[in-house]
Formats: sequence, structure tokens, C-alpha cells
Amino acid sequence: MGEPDRKRRKCHPEENVNAGPGPPPVGINNSEPPKPSQIENDSTYWQHFHDSVNNINKCLITRCVCPWKLADYQDVLIHASAKCSNENSNEILLFCSVIQLLCEEIARQNSVVNRSNGYCRSLWKLKVLLFHVNSDSDPTCALQNFIRSPYQYVSYAAARALSAWLKAADEGACRVLLDRLLENIVSPLATSLSTLNTSGTHGPLPHTVSNLLDILKNCIEAPEIEPHPTEGATEDEDEENNFALQDRMSRNKLVCCGAIEDGNSDGITEHDPSELDQAEEDDESKDLKSSVIRALGKHWRVIVTYFHAALTLAQSATNLHSEDVFPLVSFLSLWQSTISVKANVSVLDSKPFYSRMEALLPIMTPSLDPIIWREMIHLFNEVLCYGSTLALQDFLPDEPCNLAHLVIRHVRVERLLDRAPIRSGRHFVSDRSLMQKLVLLVLKAVAVTVKETRSESSSLESETNSESGHPDPLRSEDSEDLHADMTVILRSIKQVFRVVDTRIKAWLPFHPETALSEWMVKMFNDQDDALIETMLCCLDINNGLYSNCRGLNATSNTLQTGLMDLRGTLNPVQTWLKFLETVSYDTDVLLDLLVSNETCFLLYLLRLLKFIRRNWEDFLSVLSHRQLEDVMTCFIRLRMAIRRLVSKNLFPYNIGPIVKLLEKCEELYEGKEN
Repeated sequence: MGEPDRKRRKCHPEENVNAGPGPPPVGINNSEPPKPSQIENDSTYWQHFHDSVNNINKCLITRCVCPWKLADYQDVLIHASAKCSNENSNEILLFCSVIQLLCEEIARQNSVVNRSNGYCRSLWKLKVLLFHVNSDSDPTCALQNFIRSPYQYVSYAAARALSAWLKAADEGACRVLLDRLLENIVSPLATSLSTLNTSGTHGPLPHTVSNLLDILKNCIEAPEIEPHPTEGATEDEDEENNFALQDRMSRNKLVCCGAIEDGNSDGITEHDPSELDQAEEDDESKDLKSSVIRALGKHWRVIVTYFHAALTLAQSATNLHSEDVFPLVSFLSLWQSTISVKANVSVLDSKPFYSRMEALLPIMTPSLDPIIWREMIHLFNEVLCYGSTLALQDFLPDEPCNLAHLVIRHVRVERLLDRAPIRSGRHFVSDRSLMQKLVLLVLKAVAVTVKETRSESSSLESETNSESGHPDPLRSEDSEDLHADMTVILRSIKQVFRVVDTRIKAWLPFHPETALSEWMVKMFNDQDDALIETMLCCLDINNGLYSNCRGLNATSNTLQTGLMDLRGTLNPVQTWLKFLETVSYDTDVLLDLLVSNETCFLLYLLRLLKFIRRNWEDFLSVLSHRQLEDVMTCFIRLRMAIRRLVSKNLFPYNIGPIVKLLEKCEELYEGKEN
């Protein structure tokens, strides 16, 4: 392809993705694929194929494919993909692996991290062939055929290669392939939906559907390119660190053999600056994650309808084959990715993926496969992303609030916990994980419901204040309505916690008198992120209910009794004390949790210290003298450790609010001692 043609294609990739092969770039042989008469026999051809694969594997180790014969790409690899049949599974696996490795290396050299170190000349030319959709050099047609193979390894390898291709291709080519992949998913599912509802017969092969869904999931979860550790070194670093950085950069630097042969001693490939600038613009404008989400949202109704019917059949099947579980798990896993906070999807784009979610709860029966159960609970936990998102919002979206109400109702009325496929014996480890997810889901649902009520109460109070022009208590009719709502909510929460407490003590060997706030810490002691989130939920439930009742100036016996019962069941001070005992009052553990971004410990500790400062007398009433000394000693040691790190500029963020609250608690403690 000549220089003008190449530039025109780069500037308008969406206009050229369906074009023919076009003139070849310099150095690429675009002759017709060899006819059978041109090859002496199959054994000679396949030996040529294996030799070519071995050569390119050796080249990819050095990240430069210049020593490889680029003519072999179209004359050997692409032709081999068309020549392969079911008997050539080894050759198909080699073809898929080579395409995957080439695409991964192209994506790596496309990144800002390695562009400063140069670009392999031959790989730059090969990139044009790989991503010229609908041309003779396009590998995606063969890969889409292989993904429908009856052999699971072949289908899986083709799916991995297609994922790598999507991550490396330009935006226009990605859109074309995404449309084709979704058509391969939606059309068979829509056609087989009526058959599935009547006879339970599936359309496409289960592993084919599973791999197609996994391609979309991998694209959504593709990590963002981060700056390389060797970049951005400052002059303030000492000489030893600078020397180590320069040494590592020289070892990681790409040396292009083609550039050396042309007399470039540095081995750096020089391109037209306009080409590199255009490539940078293409990379920056490409948003694969959003493209997949938008394309998937258009077809989501058909996909979720089919899989809802398949899940309904799965929960009533007596002997569900393990292969039939694969697509169901892949579907639920893809659903989790679309609504996950890590996906960072806009609210508008994520709206379609909340449909039909409430229909999953009735399907969760004891006969449903435990793996599917676990994925469903994980999906609900992703929606109720309390520690990472909802706990920080003043007003909650309708979707998580509606799901929280349904979960509470199913726990109270529909006996959701009794329907869980919990077994004893050799399955205890996996069952314990399911128990943890269930308890976390219930606590999140209650915390979201309480926070929603608290938001409505605050909104109602602000409206009353704005109408009167000055702070006034709630109008009598508003206060009565909110009082009735709080009474119902307290009653429901007590029932939910009673059900959870009874069921967990039937599953695990906890003492009958152990409070939920204590056994919760023991149950989650092997999962830091889930433990901290449950502790945050308990703290916010307690704070939210007491705040609402104080706003009502509640004096009724019903509310007072409900609050006292709740304090005995869900005491945040007891939870904190049990947590400190679990970590042996080790301040290093607390520092690790504060520095880490894998848990919401910073938010939890901030709210806990505020709770202790506001409710100092309640805090003292729960602890014995020895326990109080241990807790405050831990607080003092934590403050001193933070001060040392801050003085050395080693703390990654402003920890000042935590330090001030620790000092306030110390002042209250010293005042008590005096």
C-alpha cells in the first residue's frame, strides 16, 4: 500500500474497513495463495507451516519480526487456516496462538510505553495486513469459523486470538468485528429460544456461546495502559536509583533488526511523524470498553431473555450436564462486568443491563447448580456496590434500591437463605464462600435501604426548612408518615437479622448467644475486602437508623425498643473490638489497610472515629477498663505511626482528617482518666 493510501486509511478507518486487499505495502508479497498443484504434497506444506511458526516464535521473543519472512504470513499462515480441517487441530491451535501473539505485541508497541523505544518495521507493515478487514489477509474470518469448532481447545484458542485482535485493532475494524460477533451470538439464541422453551434443546454448542461471551467480557475488563515505571524519573532521585532505571530501560528497549540493516546503529525505527501522530490519535480516540458496552446494549434484551429461559430450565433440570453450565456462568460473569464499578461505564450506557435482574431471585432454588448460585449472588453484590460507590452518594439510584428491597423481601418472606444449596462435608470450603456472599448481600441490602430512607428524610426536612425560611421540625403529617415508615423498617430489619443469625448458626458452629456483630468478624476473617465492607454496612445501618429517629424526636416505645434491640444485635463498637482482637491490635495491619486501595477501610475508620467522638459515653459503656486501654493504645500507636510516615512524605494521600479524629479521641480519653 502506497504512502497516500496508507495515510488515507489511517485517517478514516471506518470508511476502509470493508475495502478489498488493495495494493500491498512495501516488502509484502501479495501474490495469490498457492494452489494445491504448487505444493508437492501435504506433508511438505505442513512442514513449511511448522517451520514458519517456529521462526516467528523465535522472533517474537526479541519483539522484532524482521528476520521472519513476511511473505509467509499470507502464503503460509492465512492459507493454512483455510486448508485446516477438524483433523488438523494442532495446526489450528498454532495458527490461533501466532495471531494472538502478534496482536499482543502490536498492542504493546502501540502503547505510549514502548513507542518512545521504537517500533519494529516489519511489525508495522504486518499490522496493515492483520487489521484490513474483509481482505485476503484478514484472520478474523478463519478465527470465527474455528470458534464454532466441536473441539473445546480449538474454540477457546480462537476466542483468545479474537480478544487480542480486538484490543490491538483500530476503532473502525473493532466495530465491524463486534457487529459480527454479536450477530453470531444473538441470531442463534433468538432462533433457538422457542425450541428452548418447548423442548429444552439448545441451539449452538455450549462452549461456543461461552467463548463468544468471554470475548466481550475480556474486552470490557481490558486494563488501561499505565505509564511504565522507568518513565518520568525525576532529577531528585539519587544516582543509584537513576542508574538502575537507565539499566532497566536499556534492557527493555526494542532493537529493530531492519533498522540496523539500514545503517541505523541505534536500531530505532523511523517513521513519518504524521503517521505516528495519527496512530497516537487513533489509540487515544479508541475506547474499546465503551464500544462493546454500547454494541451489547442494543442486543441485551434478546440475550437476557434467552438466558433467563435457560436458567429457568436449569433450576428444574434433574441432571444438568457440566457443559450446559458453561454458557450460563459466562453470561452471568459478563453481566457482572457490564455493571461493575471497575468498568467505569456511564449511567446512560449501563441502564439496559439492569433489566430483568429481579427475575433471577425466584429462580434461585436448592436444585439450581451451586456455581450458578454463586455467580448470581456475585452479580447482586456488584449492583449493591456499597463500599466503593453507594456509601459515598447522598442520593441513591433507583436500580440498587429496588434490588435491595427485593432481597430483603426474599430473605424475610421467600426464605432465600433456606433455599441456598449449602452442604456439609467435603464441600465446606466452597459453601463457606457462598455463605459469606449471602451475608454480605443481606447487609448491603439493609444498608442501602436505611441510606435511602435517610436521604428521603433529609430531603423532606430541607423542603420544610426552605418553605418556612428557617429551620423547623417536620410538619406533623410528614413526621407521622416517616414515623410509620421507620417502625416498619425497624421491624423488617429485625426479622432479617433474626433469619440470618439463625441460619448462620445452623450452618457454622457459633455459640447461640454470640451476637451478629461478633460472629460476622469471625466469619469474614479470611476476606479483608468483604470484612471491611460488612463492618461499614453495620456502622452505617446503626448511624442511619439512630439519625432518622433523632430527627423525628422519637419517644414512642415501639421505636425505642426497636433501637435497643438493634444496638444489642449490631453494635459497631463490639465489631471494632472483635476486629482488633482478630488482628492482635497490630497497627501495621491497620496501616496496610489504610494505604491499600483494595478495601474501603479509610472510609470505615473515618466514620467509626466520628461515631466514637459523638457517642463517647456509649463507647465507654460497651468496653471494660482493660479493653478500653487496649483500644486507645492501638489508636495512639496508629497516630504516631502515621505521623512518622507523613514526616517522611511516604503517605500516598492526605491523612490529616484521620489524625485529627484520633487526637480528639485521645483528648476524650485523657479527660476521662483525669
